[in-house]
Amino acid sequence: MKRTRMMILAYLILGLATAVQAELETEYDIYGGWKKLQGKKTGFFHTEKISGKWWIVSPEGNAFFSKGVNSVHPPGKDSFSGQGASQAVDWLKSWGMNTAGCWSDPDLAGMKMVVAVRPKTTVAGNKKFPDVFDPEWKVAVEKNAQKECSPFRNDPWILGYFTDNERPWKHDDEAGDFLKMFLEMPSSSCGHQEALKASKAGKAGIEAFRDKAAEIYFKTTAQAFRKADPNHMILGCRFAGKPPIRVVKKMKGCADVISLNNYMEKPPSGLIQEMSEAADLPVMVTEFSFKGPASGLEQDGSGPEKSSQAERARGYESYVRALLQLNCCVGYHWFKWGENWQGVLQASGEPFAELTQAFQEMNRKVETTR
Repeated sequence: MKRTRMMILAYLILGLATAVQAELETEYDIYGGWKKLQGKKTGFFHTEKISGKWWIVSPEGNAFFSKGVNSVHPPGKDSFSGQGASQAVDWLKSWGMNTAGCWSDPDLAGMKMVVAVRPKTTVAGNKKFPDVFDPEWKVAVEKNAQKECSPFRNDPWILGYFTDNERPWKHDDEAGDFLKMFLEMPSSSCGHQEALKASKAGKAGIEAFRDKAAEIYFKTTAQAFRKADPNHMILGCRFAGKPPIRVVKKMKGCADVISLNNYMEKPPSGLIQEMSEAADLPVMVTEFSFKGPASGLEQDGSGPEKSSQAERARGYESYVRALLQLNCCVGYHWFKWGENWQGVLQASGEPFAELTQAFQEMNRKVETTR
């Protein structure tokens, strides 16, 4: 009798899973594009304004809102190397996620998971700024883009490329601090020489220096990426905090999406709208999360700390609801997959039930809510 009950339960679960899968296939295309709203079919991801709202459009021409998790790879490794990759893809899709975000294993694209790639192209150390005034820098960016991006040029499962991560543009009123970074470069460098001239031109000259650096940065990366791969989107430089709007303006025509990493309790809706209007581009929140107590995991990480996993889930739901009110927002990526209190996975390797249930419930409502 017990075995019979277990068999009946198994058939019911299988039937429910089959029904859910059938519903998903009716609602979404293979990339996660929403079939009830169409854009242009180009064979690759791109952005469009449809009925006054920004959307990413899937290779099949359907409205796509990027719902993802960052750093989808085993702890301490860059690649699954075949071990656990299919489980990761199955989990992501079961939670309604359609994107493996920044720092994820690019091989996931071969398993029919959309991947946002972070190539190493701009040759600057962490928290530093490259000498964009040096002609050799442009040569290096072009060379690196060819190496890192051209292999993906015909792959429809690639969402696009980030040019950088959290470079120190400083805040609106900190153009002097930005200039100082160049003054600290070797005195013979092009950047130092340009900064020295700007420092003698007062506040206006200093602000113009950062404007010029931004213009060179965005134009150079755009040209290099588009030469290496004309098919995929440029997803921005992953701004942190509150970037200078004068810098954001320089992205117009040089990117397809503005990316913003944000760890506030609520999304900075006013800033997101201002950024979008400044560059006439959509915005994607490419990092956000809430951390909470979890045995066996590192306690480090960014974001507000919650008292329980249930509170983390509620924080996620509230944040996403606010983002969905913005016509310019085209996606959000949770940071991150595992390793610490921000992660989706427990120390055992199993997902946190409360958080991933919230993923599933909210992600299925995204397109209709918008």
